[in-house]
Amino acid sequence: MTNALRKAQSYPKRIWHSGNKIWCFLACALLLTQGCLASTNMASVTNPAWAPQSISSMLIWVESGDLNVRREMEDEFEAKGWEYDIEIVPALDLFFPGNSYSEDEVYETLRRREITVILHMVPGFSETLSVNLPINIQDIGGTTIITGGRDSGRVLRTGYSLSLIDVVDQSTIWTASAETGGNVYAGQGTLRNSLVRKTLEQLIRDGVL
Repeated sequence: MTNALRKAQSYPKRIWHSGNKIWCFLACALLLTQGCLASTNMASVTNPAWAPQSISSMLIWVESGDLNVRREMEDEFEAKGWEYDIEIVPALDLFFPGNSYSEDEVYETLRRREITVILHMVPGFSETLSVNLPINIQDIGGTTIITGGRDSGRVLRTGYSLSLIDVVDQSTIWTASAETGGNVYAGQGTLRNSLVRKTLEQLIRDGVL
């Protein structure tokens, strides 16, 4: 067999192995973006006196003086609600933060909009922790680049308390506490996404939604 023939026969194998590497890389990247960046632990309790009922519309009210935190979290719930077949209305869309509302006014507005429950969320602790990353040494164009080492990375952790309140009798249907954390690649948006998905899935798992 000539050298030219051997090379020609090896080309498909090279292409196949190269393709495998590319697909492997894409699959790993997809896994990272799908849930490996952040996770949420949640403990919850459902009021045993609550009579199960169909919930089709919910108000999300984030208790925070930071309007940016409120808007981003409430909008995240609104967007994710449609994935779980429930309408979630941000409190900022109904109640202007600069106005004062009596309890009666709040509940009357919700009844008029046919919103049956309020998901009340209170952000708790928030912290950034230093972590040690593996040392990586690279030679780029004759220059040695060293990354990683002690305290070279940062991870975020946040805590929340949540309550689901019945608009009709103002009783608490469900209460939970949650802690969300991520790896060094997770930002606030990734943690927020994890928390919202976990909350809705927990409500479904507990038989509330």
